[in-house]
Amino acid sequence: MLANLEGMASSARVIVLDMHHVQELLPHSLEMLIQTLGELDRHGIRVVISRAQGLIESPRWLALMEQTGIELVDELDIALELGETLVLQEREEPVDRPTPELPSLLLQLDPPQRRELEGLLRPRTVEAGERVIRRGDDGDSLFLIVSGHFTTAISVQIGSGDWRHSRLATFTTGMCFGEISFLSGKPRSADVIANEPGHLLVLGRDDFEHLRERSPETAIQLLLALSSELGGRLGRTSYQLSVMDHL
Repeated sequence: MLANLEGMASSARVIVLDMHHVQELLPHSLEMLIQTLGELDRHGIRVVISRAQGLIESPRWLALMEQTGIELVDELDIALELGETLVLQEREEPVDRPTPELPSLLLQLDPPQRRELEGLLRPRTVEAGERVIRRGDDGDSLFLIVSGHFTTAISVQIGSGDWRHSRLATFTTGMCFGEISFLSGKPRSADVIANEPGHLLVLGRDDFEHLRERSPETAIQLLLALSSELGGRLGRTSYQLSVMDHL
């Protein structure tokens, strides 16, 4: 584990360390872990540790937690969400940037088709905590993110019979969401909630249907761009699932 952590130091900006399968840490191993984590923190690498409760209680460990930006959480799902948020923060542009970039979906269209589609998009401002999509709603809109962070989640029943809100993904500036129901016409399969104030561009289904009739080339380019977005997202999900299989 320590060798893996040291190997990641040259390329990673955020590391999620799950301790669920660690049964015991001997004093020598604990000291090496503390030194490695301290070194990562000094190099500006953010570390999130999950499921370590009751495993480590030494004064040196507690001091490390107080003196660094290392995050401790109880659940792996929460750790992954926090790690994803930290990665997104690393990628954000300075707040004084004069004009935001267009959502990547629009950038995939040729300029004439892009301008035509932009004329159909309705701006929408959202507040932190606002539920943009509710599970079961009609999939009559596609959302392009101009600014903000949005989390998609579902409620699942765990072994104890209790219901738990489980995060599926986080979307940020330049991305889009709501495309699956928008394309299929089926009800929304998950909630999407704004984590902070943000701005969206919204394409309604009626406007898209009119676009298909009036300008098939623009509609085709949009569908190809959505296919590309979905393909990239599916590839990332497959990779995450393969990683989870080894946790």
